Amino acid sequence: MPFTPEQKREIRALEKVRKNLVPQFYETAVARDAIAGKNRFKSEVLDQLSLAKMFTGVEWKETQEEDDRRTSPANKKKKKVINPSAHGFFGAEKPVHDTIEDLQAAFDNWLALRDRARKDLFWLCEILGKDVIPEVHQIVCDQFVKKNFDSAFPEGYTIKDVHEAIDRQERFDERGVPTKEMILLDPRGFYKSTIDGIDAIQWMINVPDIRIFLITGVYKLGIGFLKEIKGYLYLADGAEPTDFQFLFPEYIVRGVDGTSKEPLLLDVRKHTQVAPTIWVNSIDSSLSGNHCDVKKGDDVVDDSNSNSEEVRIALKEKFDGTDNVLDPWGFSDNIGTRYFPNDWYGTRLESYRQDPQENAIKYFCRACWIVKPEFVEVPLKELTADMVVVTFPQKENFNKLRKKLLNNERSFRCQQLNEPAGLDKDDGFRVQFDEDALRAHMIPTANAPKDGDVFICWDWALSANKYSDFSVGVAGRVYFKDGIWGICVLEIIYGRWRASELALQIVSFNKKWNPKKTLIEKSSGAELLNLEIARVAVRFDATLDIFWKPPALQENAKRNRIKGLESLLSDNRLYFVVGAWLDETFSQLTRYTGERKNRGRKDDIPDALSYLSFFLPTPLDGSKDSEEMQALVKAQKEQNLRKRKYEMYFGGPQQVPPPVDAPQVQRRPGDIFGGNGMRAL
Repeated sequence: MPFTPEQKREIRALEKVRKNLVPQFYETAVARDAIAGKNRFKSEVLDQLSLAKMFTGVEWKETQEEDDRRTSPANKKKKKVINPSAHGFFGAEKPVHDTIEDLQAAFDNWLALRDRARKDLFWLCEILGKDVIPEVHQIVCDQFVKKNFDSAFPEGYTIKDVHEAIDRQERFDERGVPTKEMILLDPRGFYKSTIDGIDAIQWMINVPDIRIFLITGVYKLGIGFLKEIKGYLYLADGAEPTDFQFLFPEYIVRGVDGTSKEPLLLDVRKHTQVAPTIWVNSIDSSLSGNHCDVKKGDDVVDDSNSNSEEVRIALKEKFDGTDNVLDPWGFSDNIGTRYFPNDWYGTRLESYRQDPQENAIKYFCRACWIVKPEFVEVPLKELTADMVVVTFPQKENFNKLRKKLLNNERSFRCQQLNEPAGLDKDDGFRVQFDEDALRAHMIPTANAPKDGDVFICWDWALSANKYSDFSVGVAGRVYFKDGIWGICVLEIIYGRWRASELALQIVSFNKKWNPKKTLIEKSSGAELLNLEIARVAVRFDATLDIFWKPPALQENAKRNRIKGLESLLSDNRLYFVVGAWLDETFSQLTRYTGERKNRGRKDDIPDALSYLSFFLPTPLDGSKDSEEMQALVKAQKEQNLRKRKYEMYFGGPQQVPPPVDAPQVQRRPGDIFGGNGMRAL
């Protein structure tokens, strides 16, 4: 801290006195070491003589050779001498001491404060000038490793001693199970990343040989984080040292080492290692290489790498893989906010819930406010200041938080409430059918609409294999009532049929419901199916009005169609006639979400059902596909009208036998087309 003019005059006047005291002071330090048997003072790495020299602002390292080996080229120029003994912060009343007792008392105070900085993270935050609040930030500091390296580094300690000392540090989950991993979820703006960076500083002042790997979601963010950490150590030419730098002058960084985006290598390191003191990378970069003693993931999960199932899986694989660079004795800290139920935090916490003993995690999560018990049922946007207790009112008061809520509720839930409310990049169309709502729309046959055209839609697969998709036929009536259009599903049939069997089902289903139009998607194999339908139709003297719909080329076309059914249901425009087919129908609808991970779950019935919406006068989703469909239907209607007129003059088709029970065709061995006389050779 700056000195007053009077203090500066006192320093100059007493400089001669101090020089006379220093040799005696050094002798006392050497005597202390001898009495202690060369054990270090509490958590100190250096012996008493080196510390005494450092405290009085003189060169303290053992030999110039070692100084040259450890010091980077940028730091080899003449350094400004840092004299903690002349710093008023460490003396009881005066910055310079005119008796050996005063000097020794100030030195002891300096050592005690160094030890406190190594063990009290909240106090270290204060020393570094952060506006931390005890009732807000003490609990955050308590989540990090409570470090105690007393007597950990005897004279001549090895790198093995370093690793064992790190391994002895303790952290426990909420049940008291030891764990080396922590997840800390705190709202944006609550200083969690700042405290995380200061925890990195605390590791450095405890363990000069520490290796810290910092991983972020975005590289630019990581570089900013690294520069912030370096800023605590950096002393520019001509600048006044900070309280922290007076406490730990051996950690001061000068020149480009303190301002660049390059990894930091501390001069106080005792042992040669491949990895630097601290380095940073983003999760989307190559993360293999150097091993570390502390791995910090800070805001690794963000909106861009959690907004779809594919990127969440990729992030999990990548971030879980970084466990391989953390050595067995090391600790892992993960700091951020939630985005999605199965984001990386969600999957990690799920493994903890499934096996809390094997996958123990120290877990902390809180929101920007706590809703008072009597108001927990009040909708989020209707909460008022008197209904909540704000967590960090000194920085984020209720009005500021409410403004964020009204601006973007989803972002507020994720970043302020730590609710995993994130959406997939296409989650505006996420499909969610509620079984109770579906069953509430069941009606008996007698109550089904009688007016309106019947349409049939098919989702088909040419296979009878037990693992193949179903072929599904849906008969529905498009009705108009009370000024709105709706759909009543009359019947659904499904099964795994070969081409000849499927053709018979299509013809029979048409006979039963006499639809105005039958829609079948013109997918691979449609030509074969068309030939089979024509053959069966001739056999029964039937004519089918089929629209062969070209496959939709738009992304997520099926999902969007099925989403339209959800909208119809919520608007009370979709009903189901009671039938044995409803259980399977509702099962497939409720299991369908529209996500690509839905693969493996049957969605043939929802897909076939969704085609019925094409026959509504107004497309549900306004898609180009729906508009083209309507145009094609209109053109085919005109073609069918001309065809009917022709049949009216020249005779229509003969009646087809009732096919209610989908008659089974008996085939002899070798028959391949439904017993029409053709046999395989």
